Amino acid sequence: ALIFLIVYKMTLKPLQVLNEDIDRVLKGELPQVTHEFKFQELNPLWEVIQSALQRIPRQGDMGMGSNGAVEMHSDDFVAPLRGFAASMNAAVILLNKERKIMHLNPAMEDISGIRENNALGQDIASVARDQAFGPFTQDLLDRASIGSDGASDDFELGGASYRFSAIAFGGMGEAQAKCYLLAAVKI
Repeated sequence: ALIFLIVYKMTLKPLQVLNEDIDRVLKGELPQVTHEFKFQELNPLWEVIQSALQRIPRQGDMGMGSNGAVEMHSDDFVAPLRGFAASMNAAVILLNKERKIMHLNPAMEDISGIRENNALGQDIASVARDQAFGPFTQDLLDRASIGSDGASDDFELGGASYRFSAIAFGGMGEAQAKCYLLAAVKI
């Protein structure tokens, strides 16, 4: 019984340390699991676990929050939306969560007079040639909420009337949008 107890403790302890190391690696406290116990029979297990852990995002990496949930950033939304905006016939502006311009398609450049190369990272009010356009878009974005159909309103630019629609994007249950899409269609 004593020998069984010793063998049991010798095999259980490395697995307990492995379990603790896995938890610490996932929390970002360790870069990898340690090989504190040198058992040739367990080396393949440790290597498989190490390989799997290197492929999993950890807290502090790529948007892992303190609660372990993946956090989305504006760039995570803007990249696919940029391709979508290019294929639309509408004029489109993509804004990050701070409502700074991240992308304008050529149609929006034409109707708004805002040039993407001068506007990236700026808010609409600071680069718009029509002073009323900034407050108008701010109000429209304020009315757009995550999970809703967005907000729409008419506005005149350059002597033509446009229907502007704002849509907020974000994660489920989040109060603040991660990015906004503002589209305009001539009416």
